[in-house]
Amino acid sequence: MGAASLGAATLGSTQTVTAQETRDGREVVTLENVGAVSPSSPIAPDDGFADLRWLEEGPLVVVRVTNLDATGEGSFKWACEVGYDELNAEDIGRRLIVFEVGGVIDLENTDIQAERKNIYVAGQTAPSPGITLIRVDAPGLEFDEENQFVQHIRSRPGDEISGPSDSMVVGDNGFNVCFDHCSVSWGSEESMSVNASDHSEDITFSNNLIAEGLFDSPAHGGDDQRAYGSLVGNGADRTAILGNLYAHTWSRNPRLKGGTEVTVANNVWYNFERGMRIGGDVDEPNYINVVGNHYRDGPDADTDRPIVYTAHDESDPTISLHTSNNVFDDGYTLVEPDAPWQLESDRIDEYWPADFMPIDGDPYDQVRLHAGARPADRTEIDERILADVENRTGTIIDSQDDVGGYPDLESATRDLEIPDGDVTNWLVQHTRAVELGEAPPGEGGSGPPEIGGTRPTDPDGDGTYNDLTGDGQTTHDDVTVFFENLEDDAVQNNVDSFDFAGNGEVGFADVADLLRRV
Repeated sequence: MGAASLGAATLGSTQTVTAQETRDGREVVTLENVGAVSPSSPIAPDDGFADLRWLEEGPLVVVRVTNLDATGEGSFKWACEVGYDELNAEDIGRRLIVFEVGGVIDLENTDIQAERKNIYVAGQTAPSPGITLIRVDAPGLEFDEENQFVQHIRSRPGDEISGPSDSMVVGDNGFNVCFDHCSVSWGSEESMSVNASDHSEDITFSNNLIAEGLFDSPAHGGDDQRAYGSLVGNGADRTAILGNLYAHTWSRNPRLKGGTEVTVANNVWYNFERGMRIGGDVDEPNYINVVGNHYRDGPDADTDRPIVYTAHDESDPTISLHTSNNVFDDGYTLVEPDAPWQLESDRIDEYWPADFMPIDGDPYDQVRLHAGARPADRTEIDERILADVENRTGTIIDSQDDVGGYPDLESATRDLEIPDGDVTNWLVQHTRAVELGEAPPGEGGSGPPEIGGTRPTDPDGDGTYNDLTGDGQTTHDDVTVFFENLEDDAVQNNVDSFDFAGNGEVGFADVADLLRRV
C-alpha cells in the first residue's frame, strides 16, 4: 500500500464514513482504513504483520494530551496508562490519543508503560515541533498489550536516568503492535525492540529512524559496549522490520534470538560494527527473510565482519535463512560463510507479510527521505543524523552530550476540533501535514483535489505540488499527468499549487518547469 494507494483508497473516499459524537460526556469516534495511510512512504503501517483492522471494529474514546508534564491528568503518560474505568469507557475499551500540545516532555526519570489494550497514539495531531520525550527511565516507552499503534513520536532517553533504558519497546505481553514513523535515539539498552518471553507476536516496525544508541554510558551501570539497534526476543512470532533507517548503532542490527520468525526488508543501515546476529538462548528454530536492505559503510564500521552471522554450531536448532536483493558497500560479506544455515533460495512465504510489496531496487533514497517522525517537520537532531548518513560522517556516541545534549524545543499549543463527519479524513490530513508539508485541518485543508485520480503532494514543502502521482517524488509520470490534466478545473482553480514557473498562471511554461525538476 503506502503512498501510491492513499489518494484513491482513503483520502476523501465516499466509502469512509466516520463520525464523532458525545456519549455521557465522552468524546467518541469511529475510524476506517487508518492503517493504509502512509502518504510519504511506499510502506504502509498495515504492510507488516500487525493487523490494524481492530481500529475499525468499534468506537474509540478520544483522550487528549493537553500539557507537557511528566505525570498527571492531561499528560502523555496519563493518556497511555489511565484505565478505561477512569475514562468512563469500559464499554468502549479502545482509545485514540491526540495532542493539543507540542514540544519536549521531560519524564524526569520515569517511564511510560502502556498496559491497556487498543491504543492508537496519533502523534501527527500535535502542533509543530511534535512530541519529543527525554529522560525516559527503564524499561523505556513500553507498549505491553494487545492492539497498540504508535505514530510520529520521538523518544530520546539519554544518560540522565537510573538504569539502562530502551527508547521504545514492545513489552513481554505485546501482541499486534505497530511502531510507525517514530524517531528514537540515545537508548542505553536497545533503541527499538521486542522484549518477548514467548508471548509477543504480530509486530511491525515501519518507517522509523533508529539511531545513536549510547555505547559507553553511565546509564549502563559500568557495563559498557551497548549502542544497540533492535532486539527481537526469544520466541517472538512474526515480526516485520520494514523501511527503517538505522544509524550509529554499534550492534544488534538487529539481534534475532532463538525461535523468532522475522522479515527484515527495505531498511538502511549506516555506520555499524556488528550486524544481524541470529539464534541463541532457546532451542527453537528461526525463520528469517532478509530482502532488499542497504548496508552503508561509515567511520566506525567493521567490514571484515559478515553482516549476517550466528553463534550456532551444528548441534543447535535450524536457522532457515533467505536473502535476496540486498545492497552493500565494497568490502562487506553479507552472510557468514560455513555457518550452520539452512539457506533458502526462495522467500520463506509463511513468515513474509502477505500484503507487503518490497521497494523495487535500492531502497536508500526512499528510506532516507521518509523515515522517522514528521519527515516534513524534522527537528535538528534528525536532520543532523540524516546528514551523517548522506555524507558518511558522525560516529557512535557515549552520551547525548557528545552531540549537543537534550533538545530545547519551543512548545506550542492548539485546540483540536474533531469533526462531526469524516474523522478518518481528518487524521489523514494531519498525517499528510507532517509527512508531506501540507496544511493541517483548519489551516488551509490538505492541498489541491485529486488530479488524474490521485491527490498531489508537496514533498519538498515549497508550496507547489510537484508530485502529482502521490508517490513522494517528482518523476516523468508527474509531468505526464500534469500535461494531460492541464486544463482541468482542479489545476486551473489552484494556481498557487501548480505555478511552477512563478508567473502567476498555469500553462505550458509550468509543464516545462516541472520537467526540469525531474
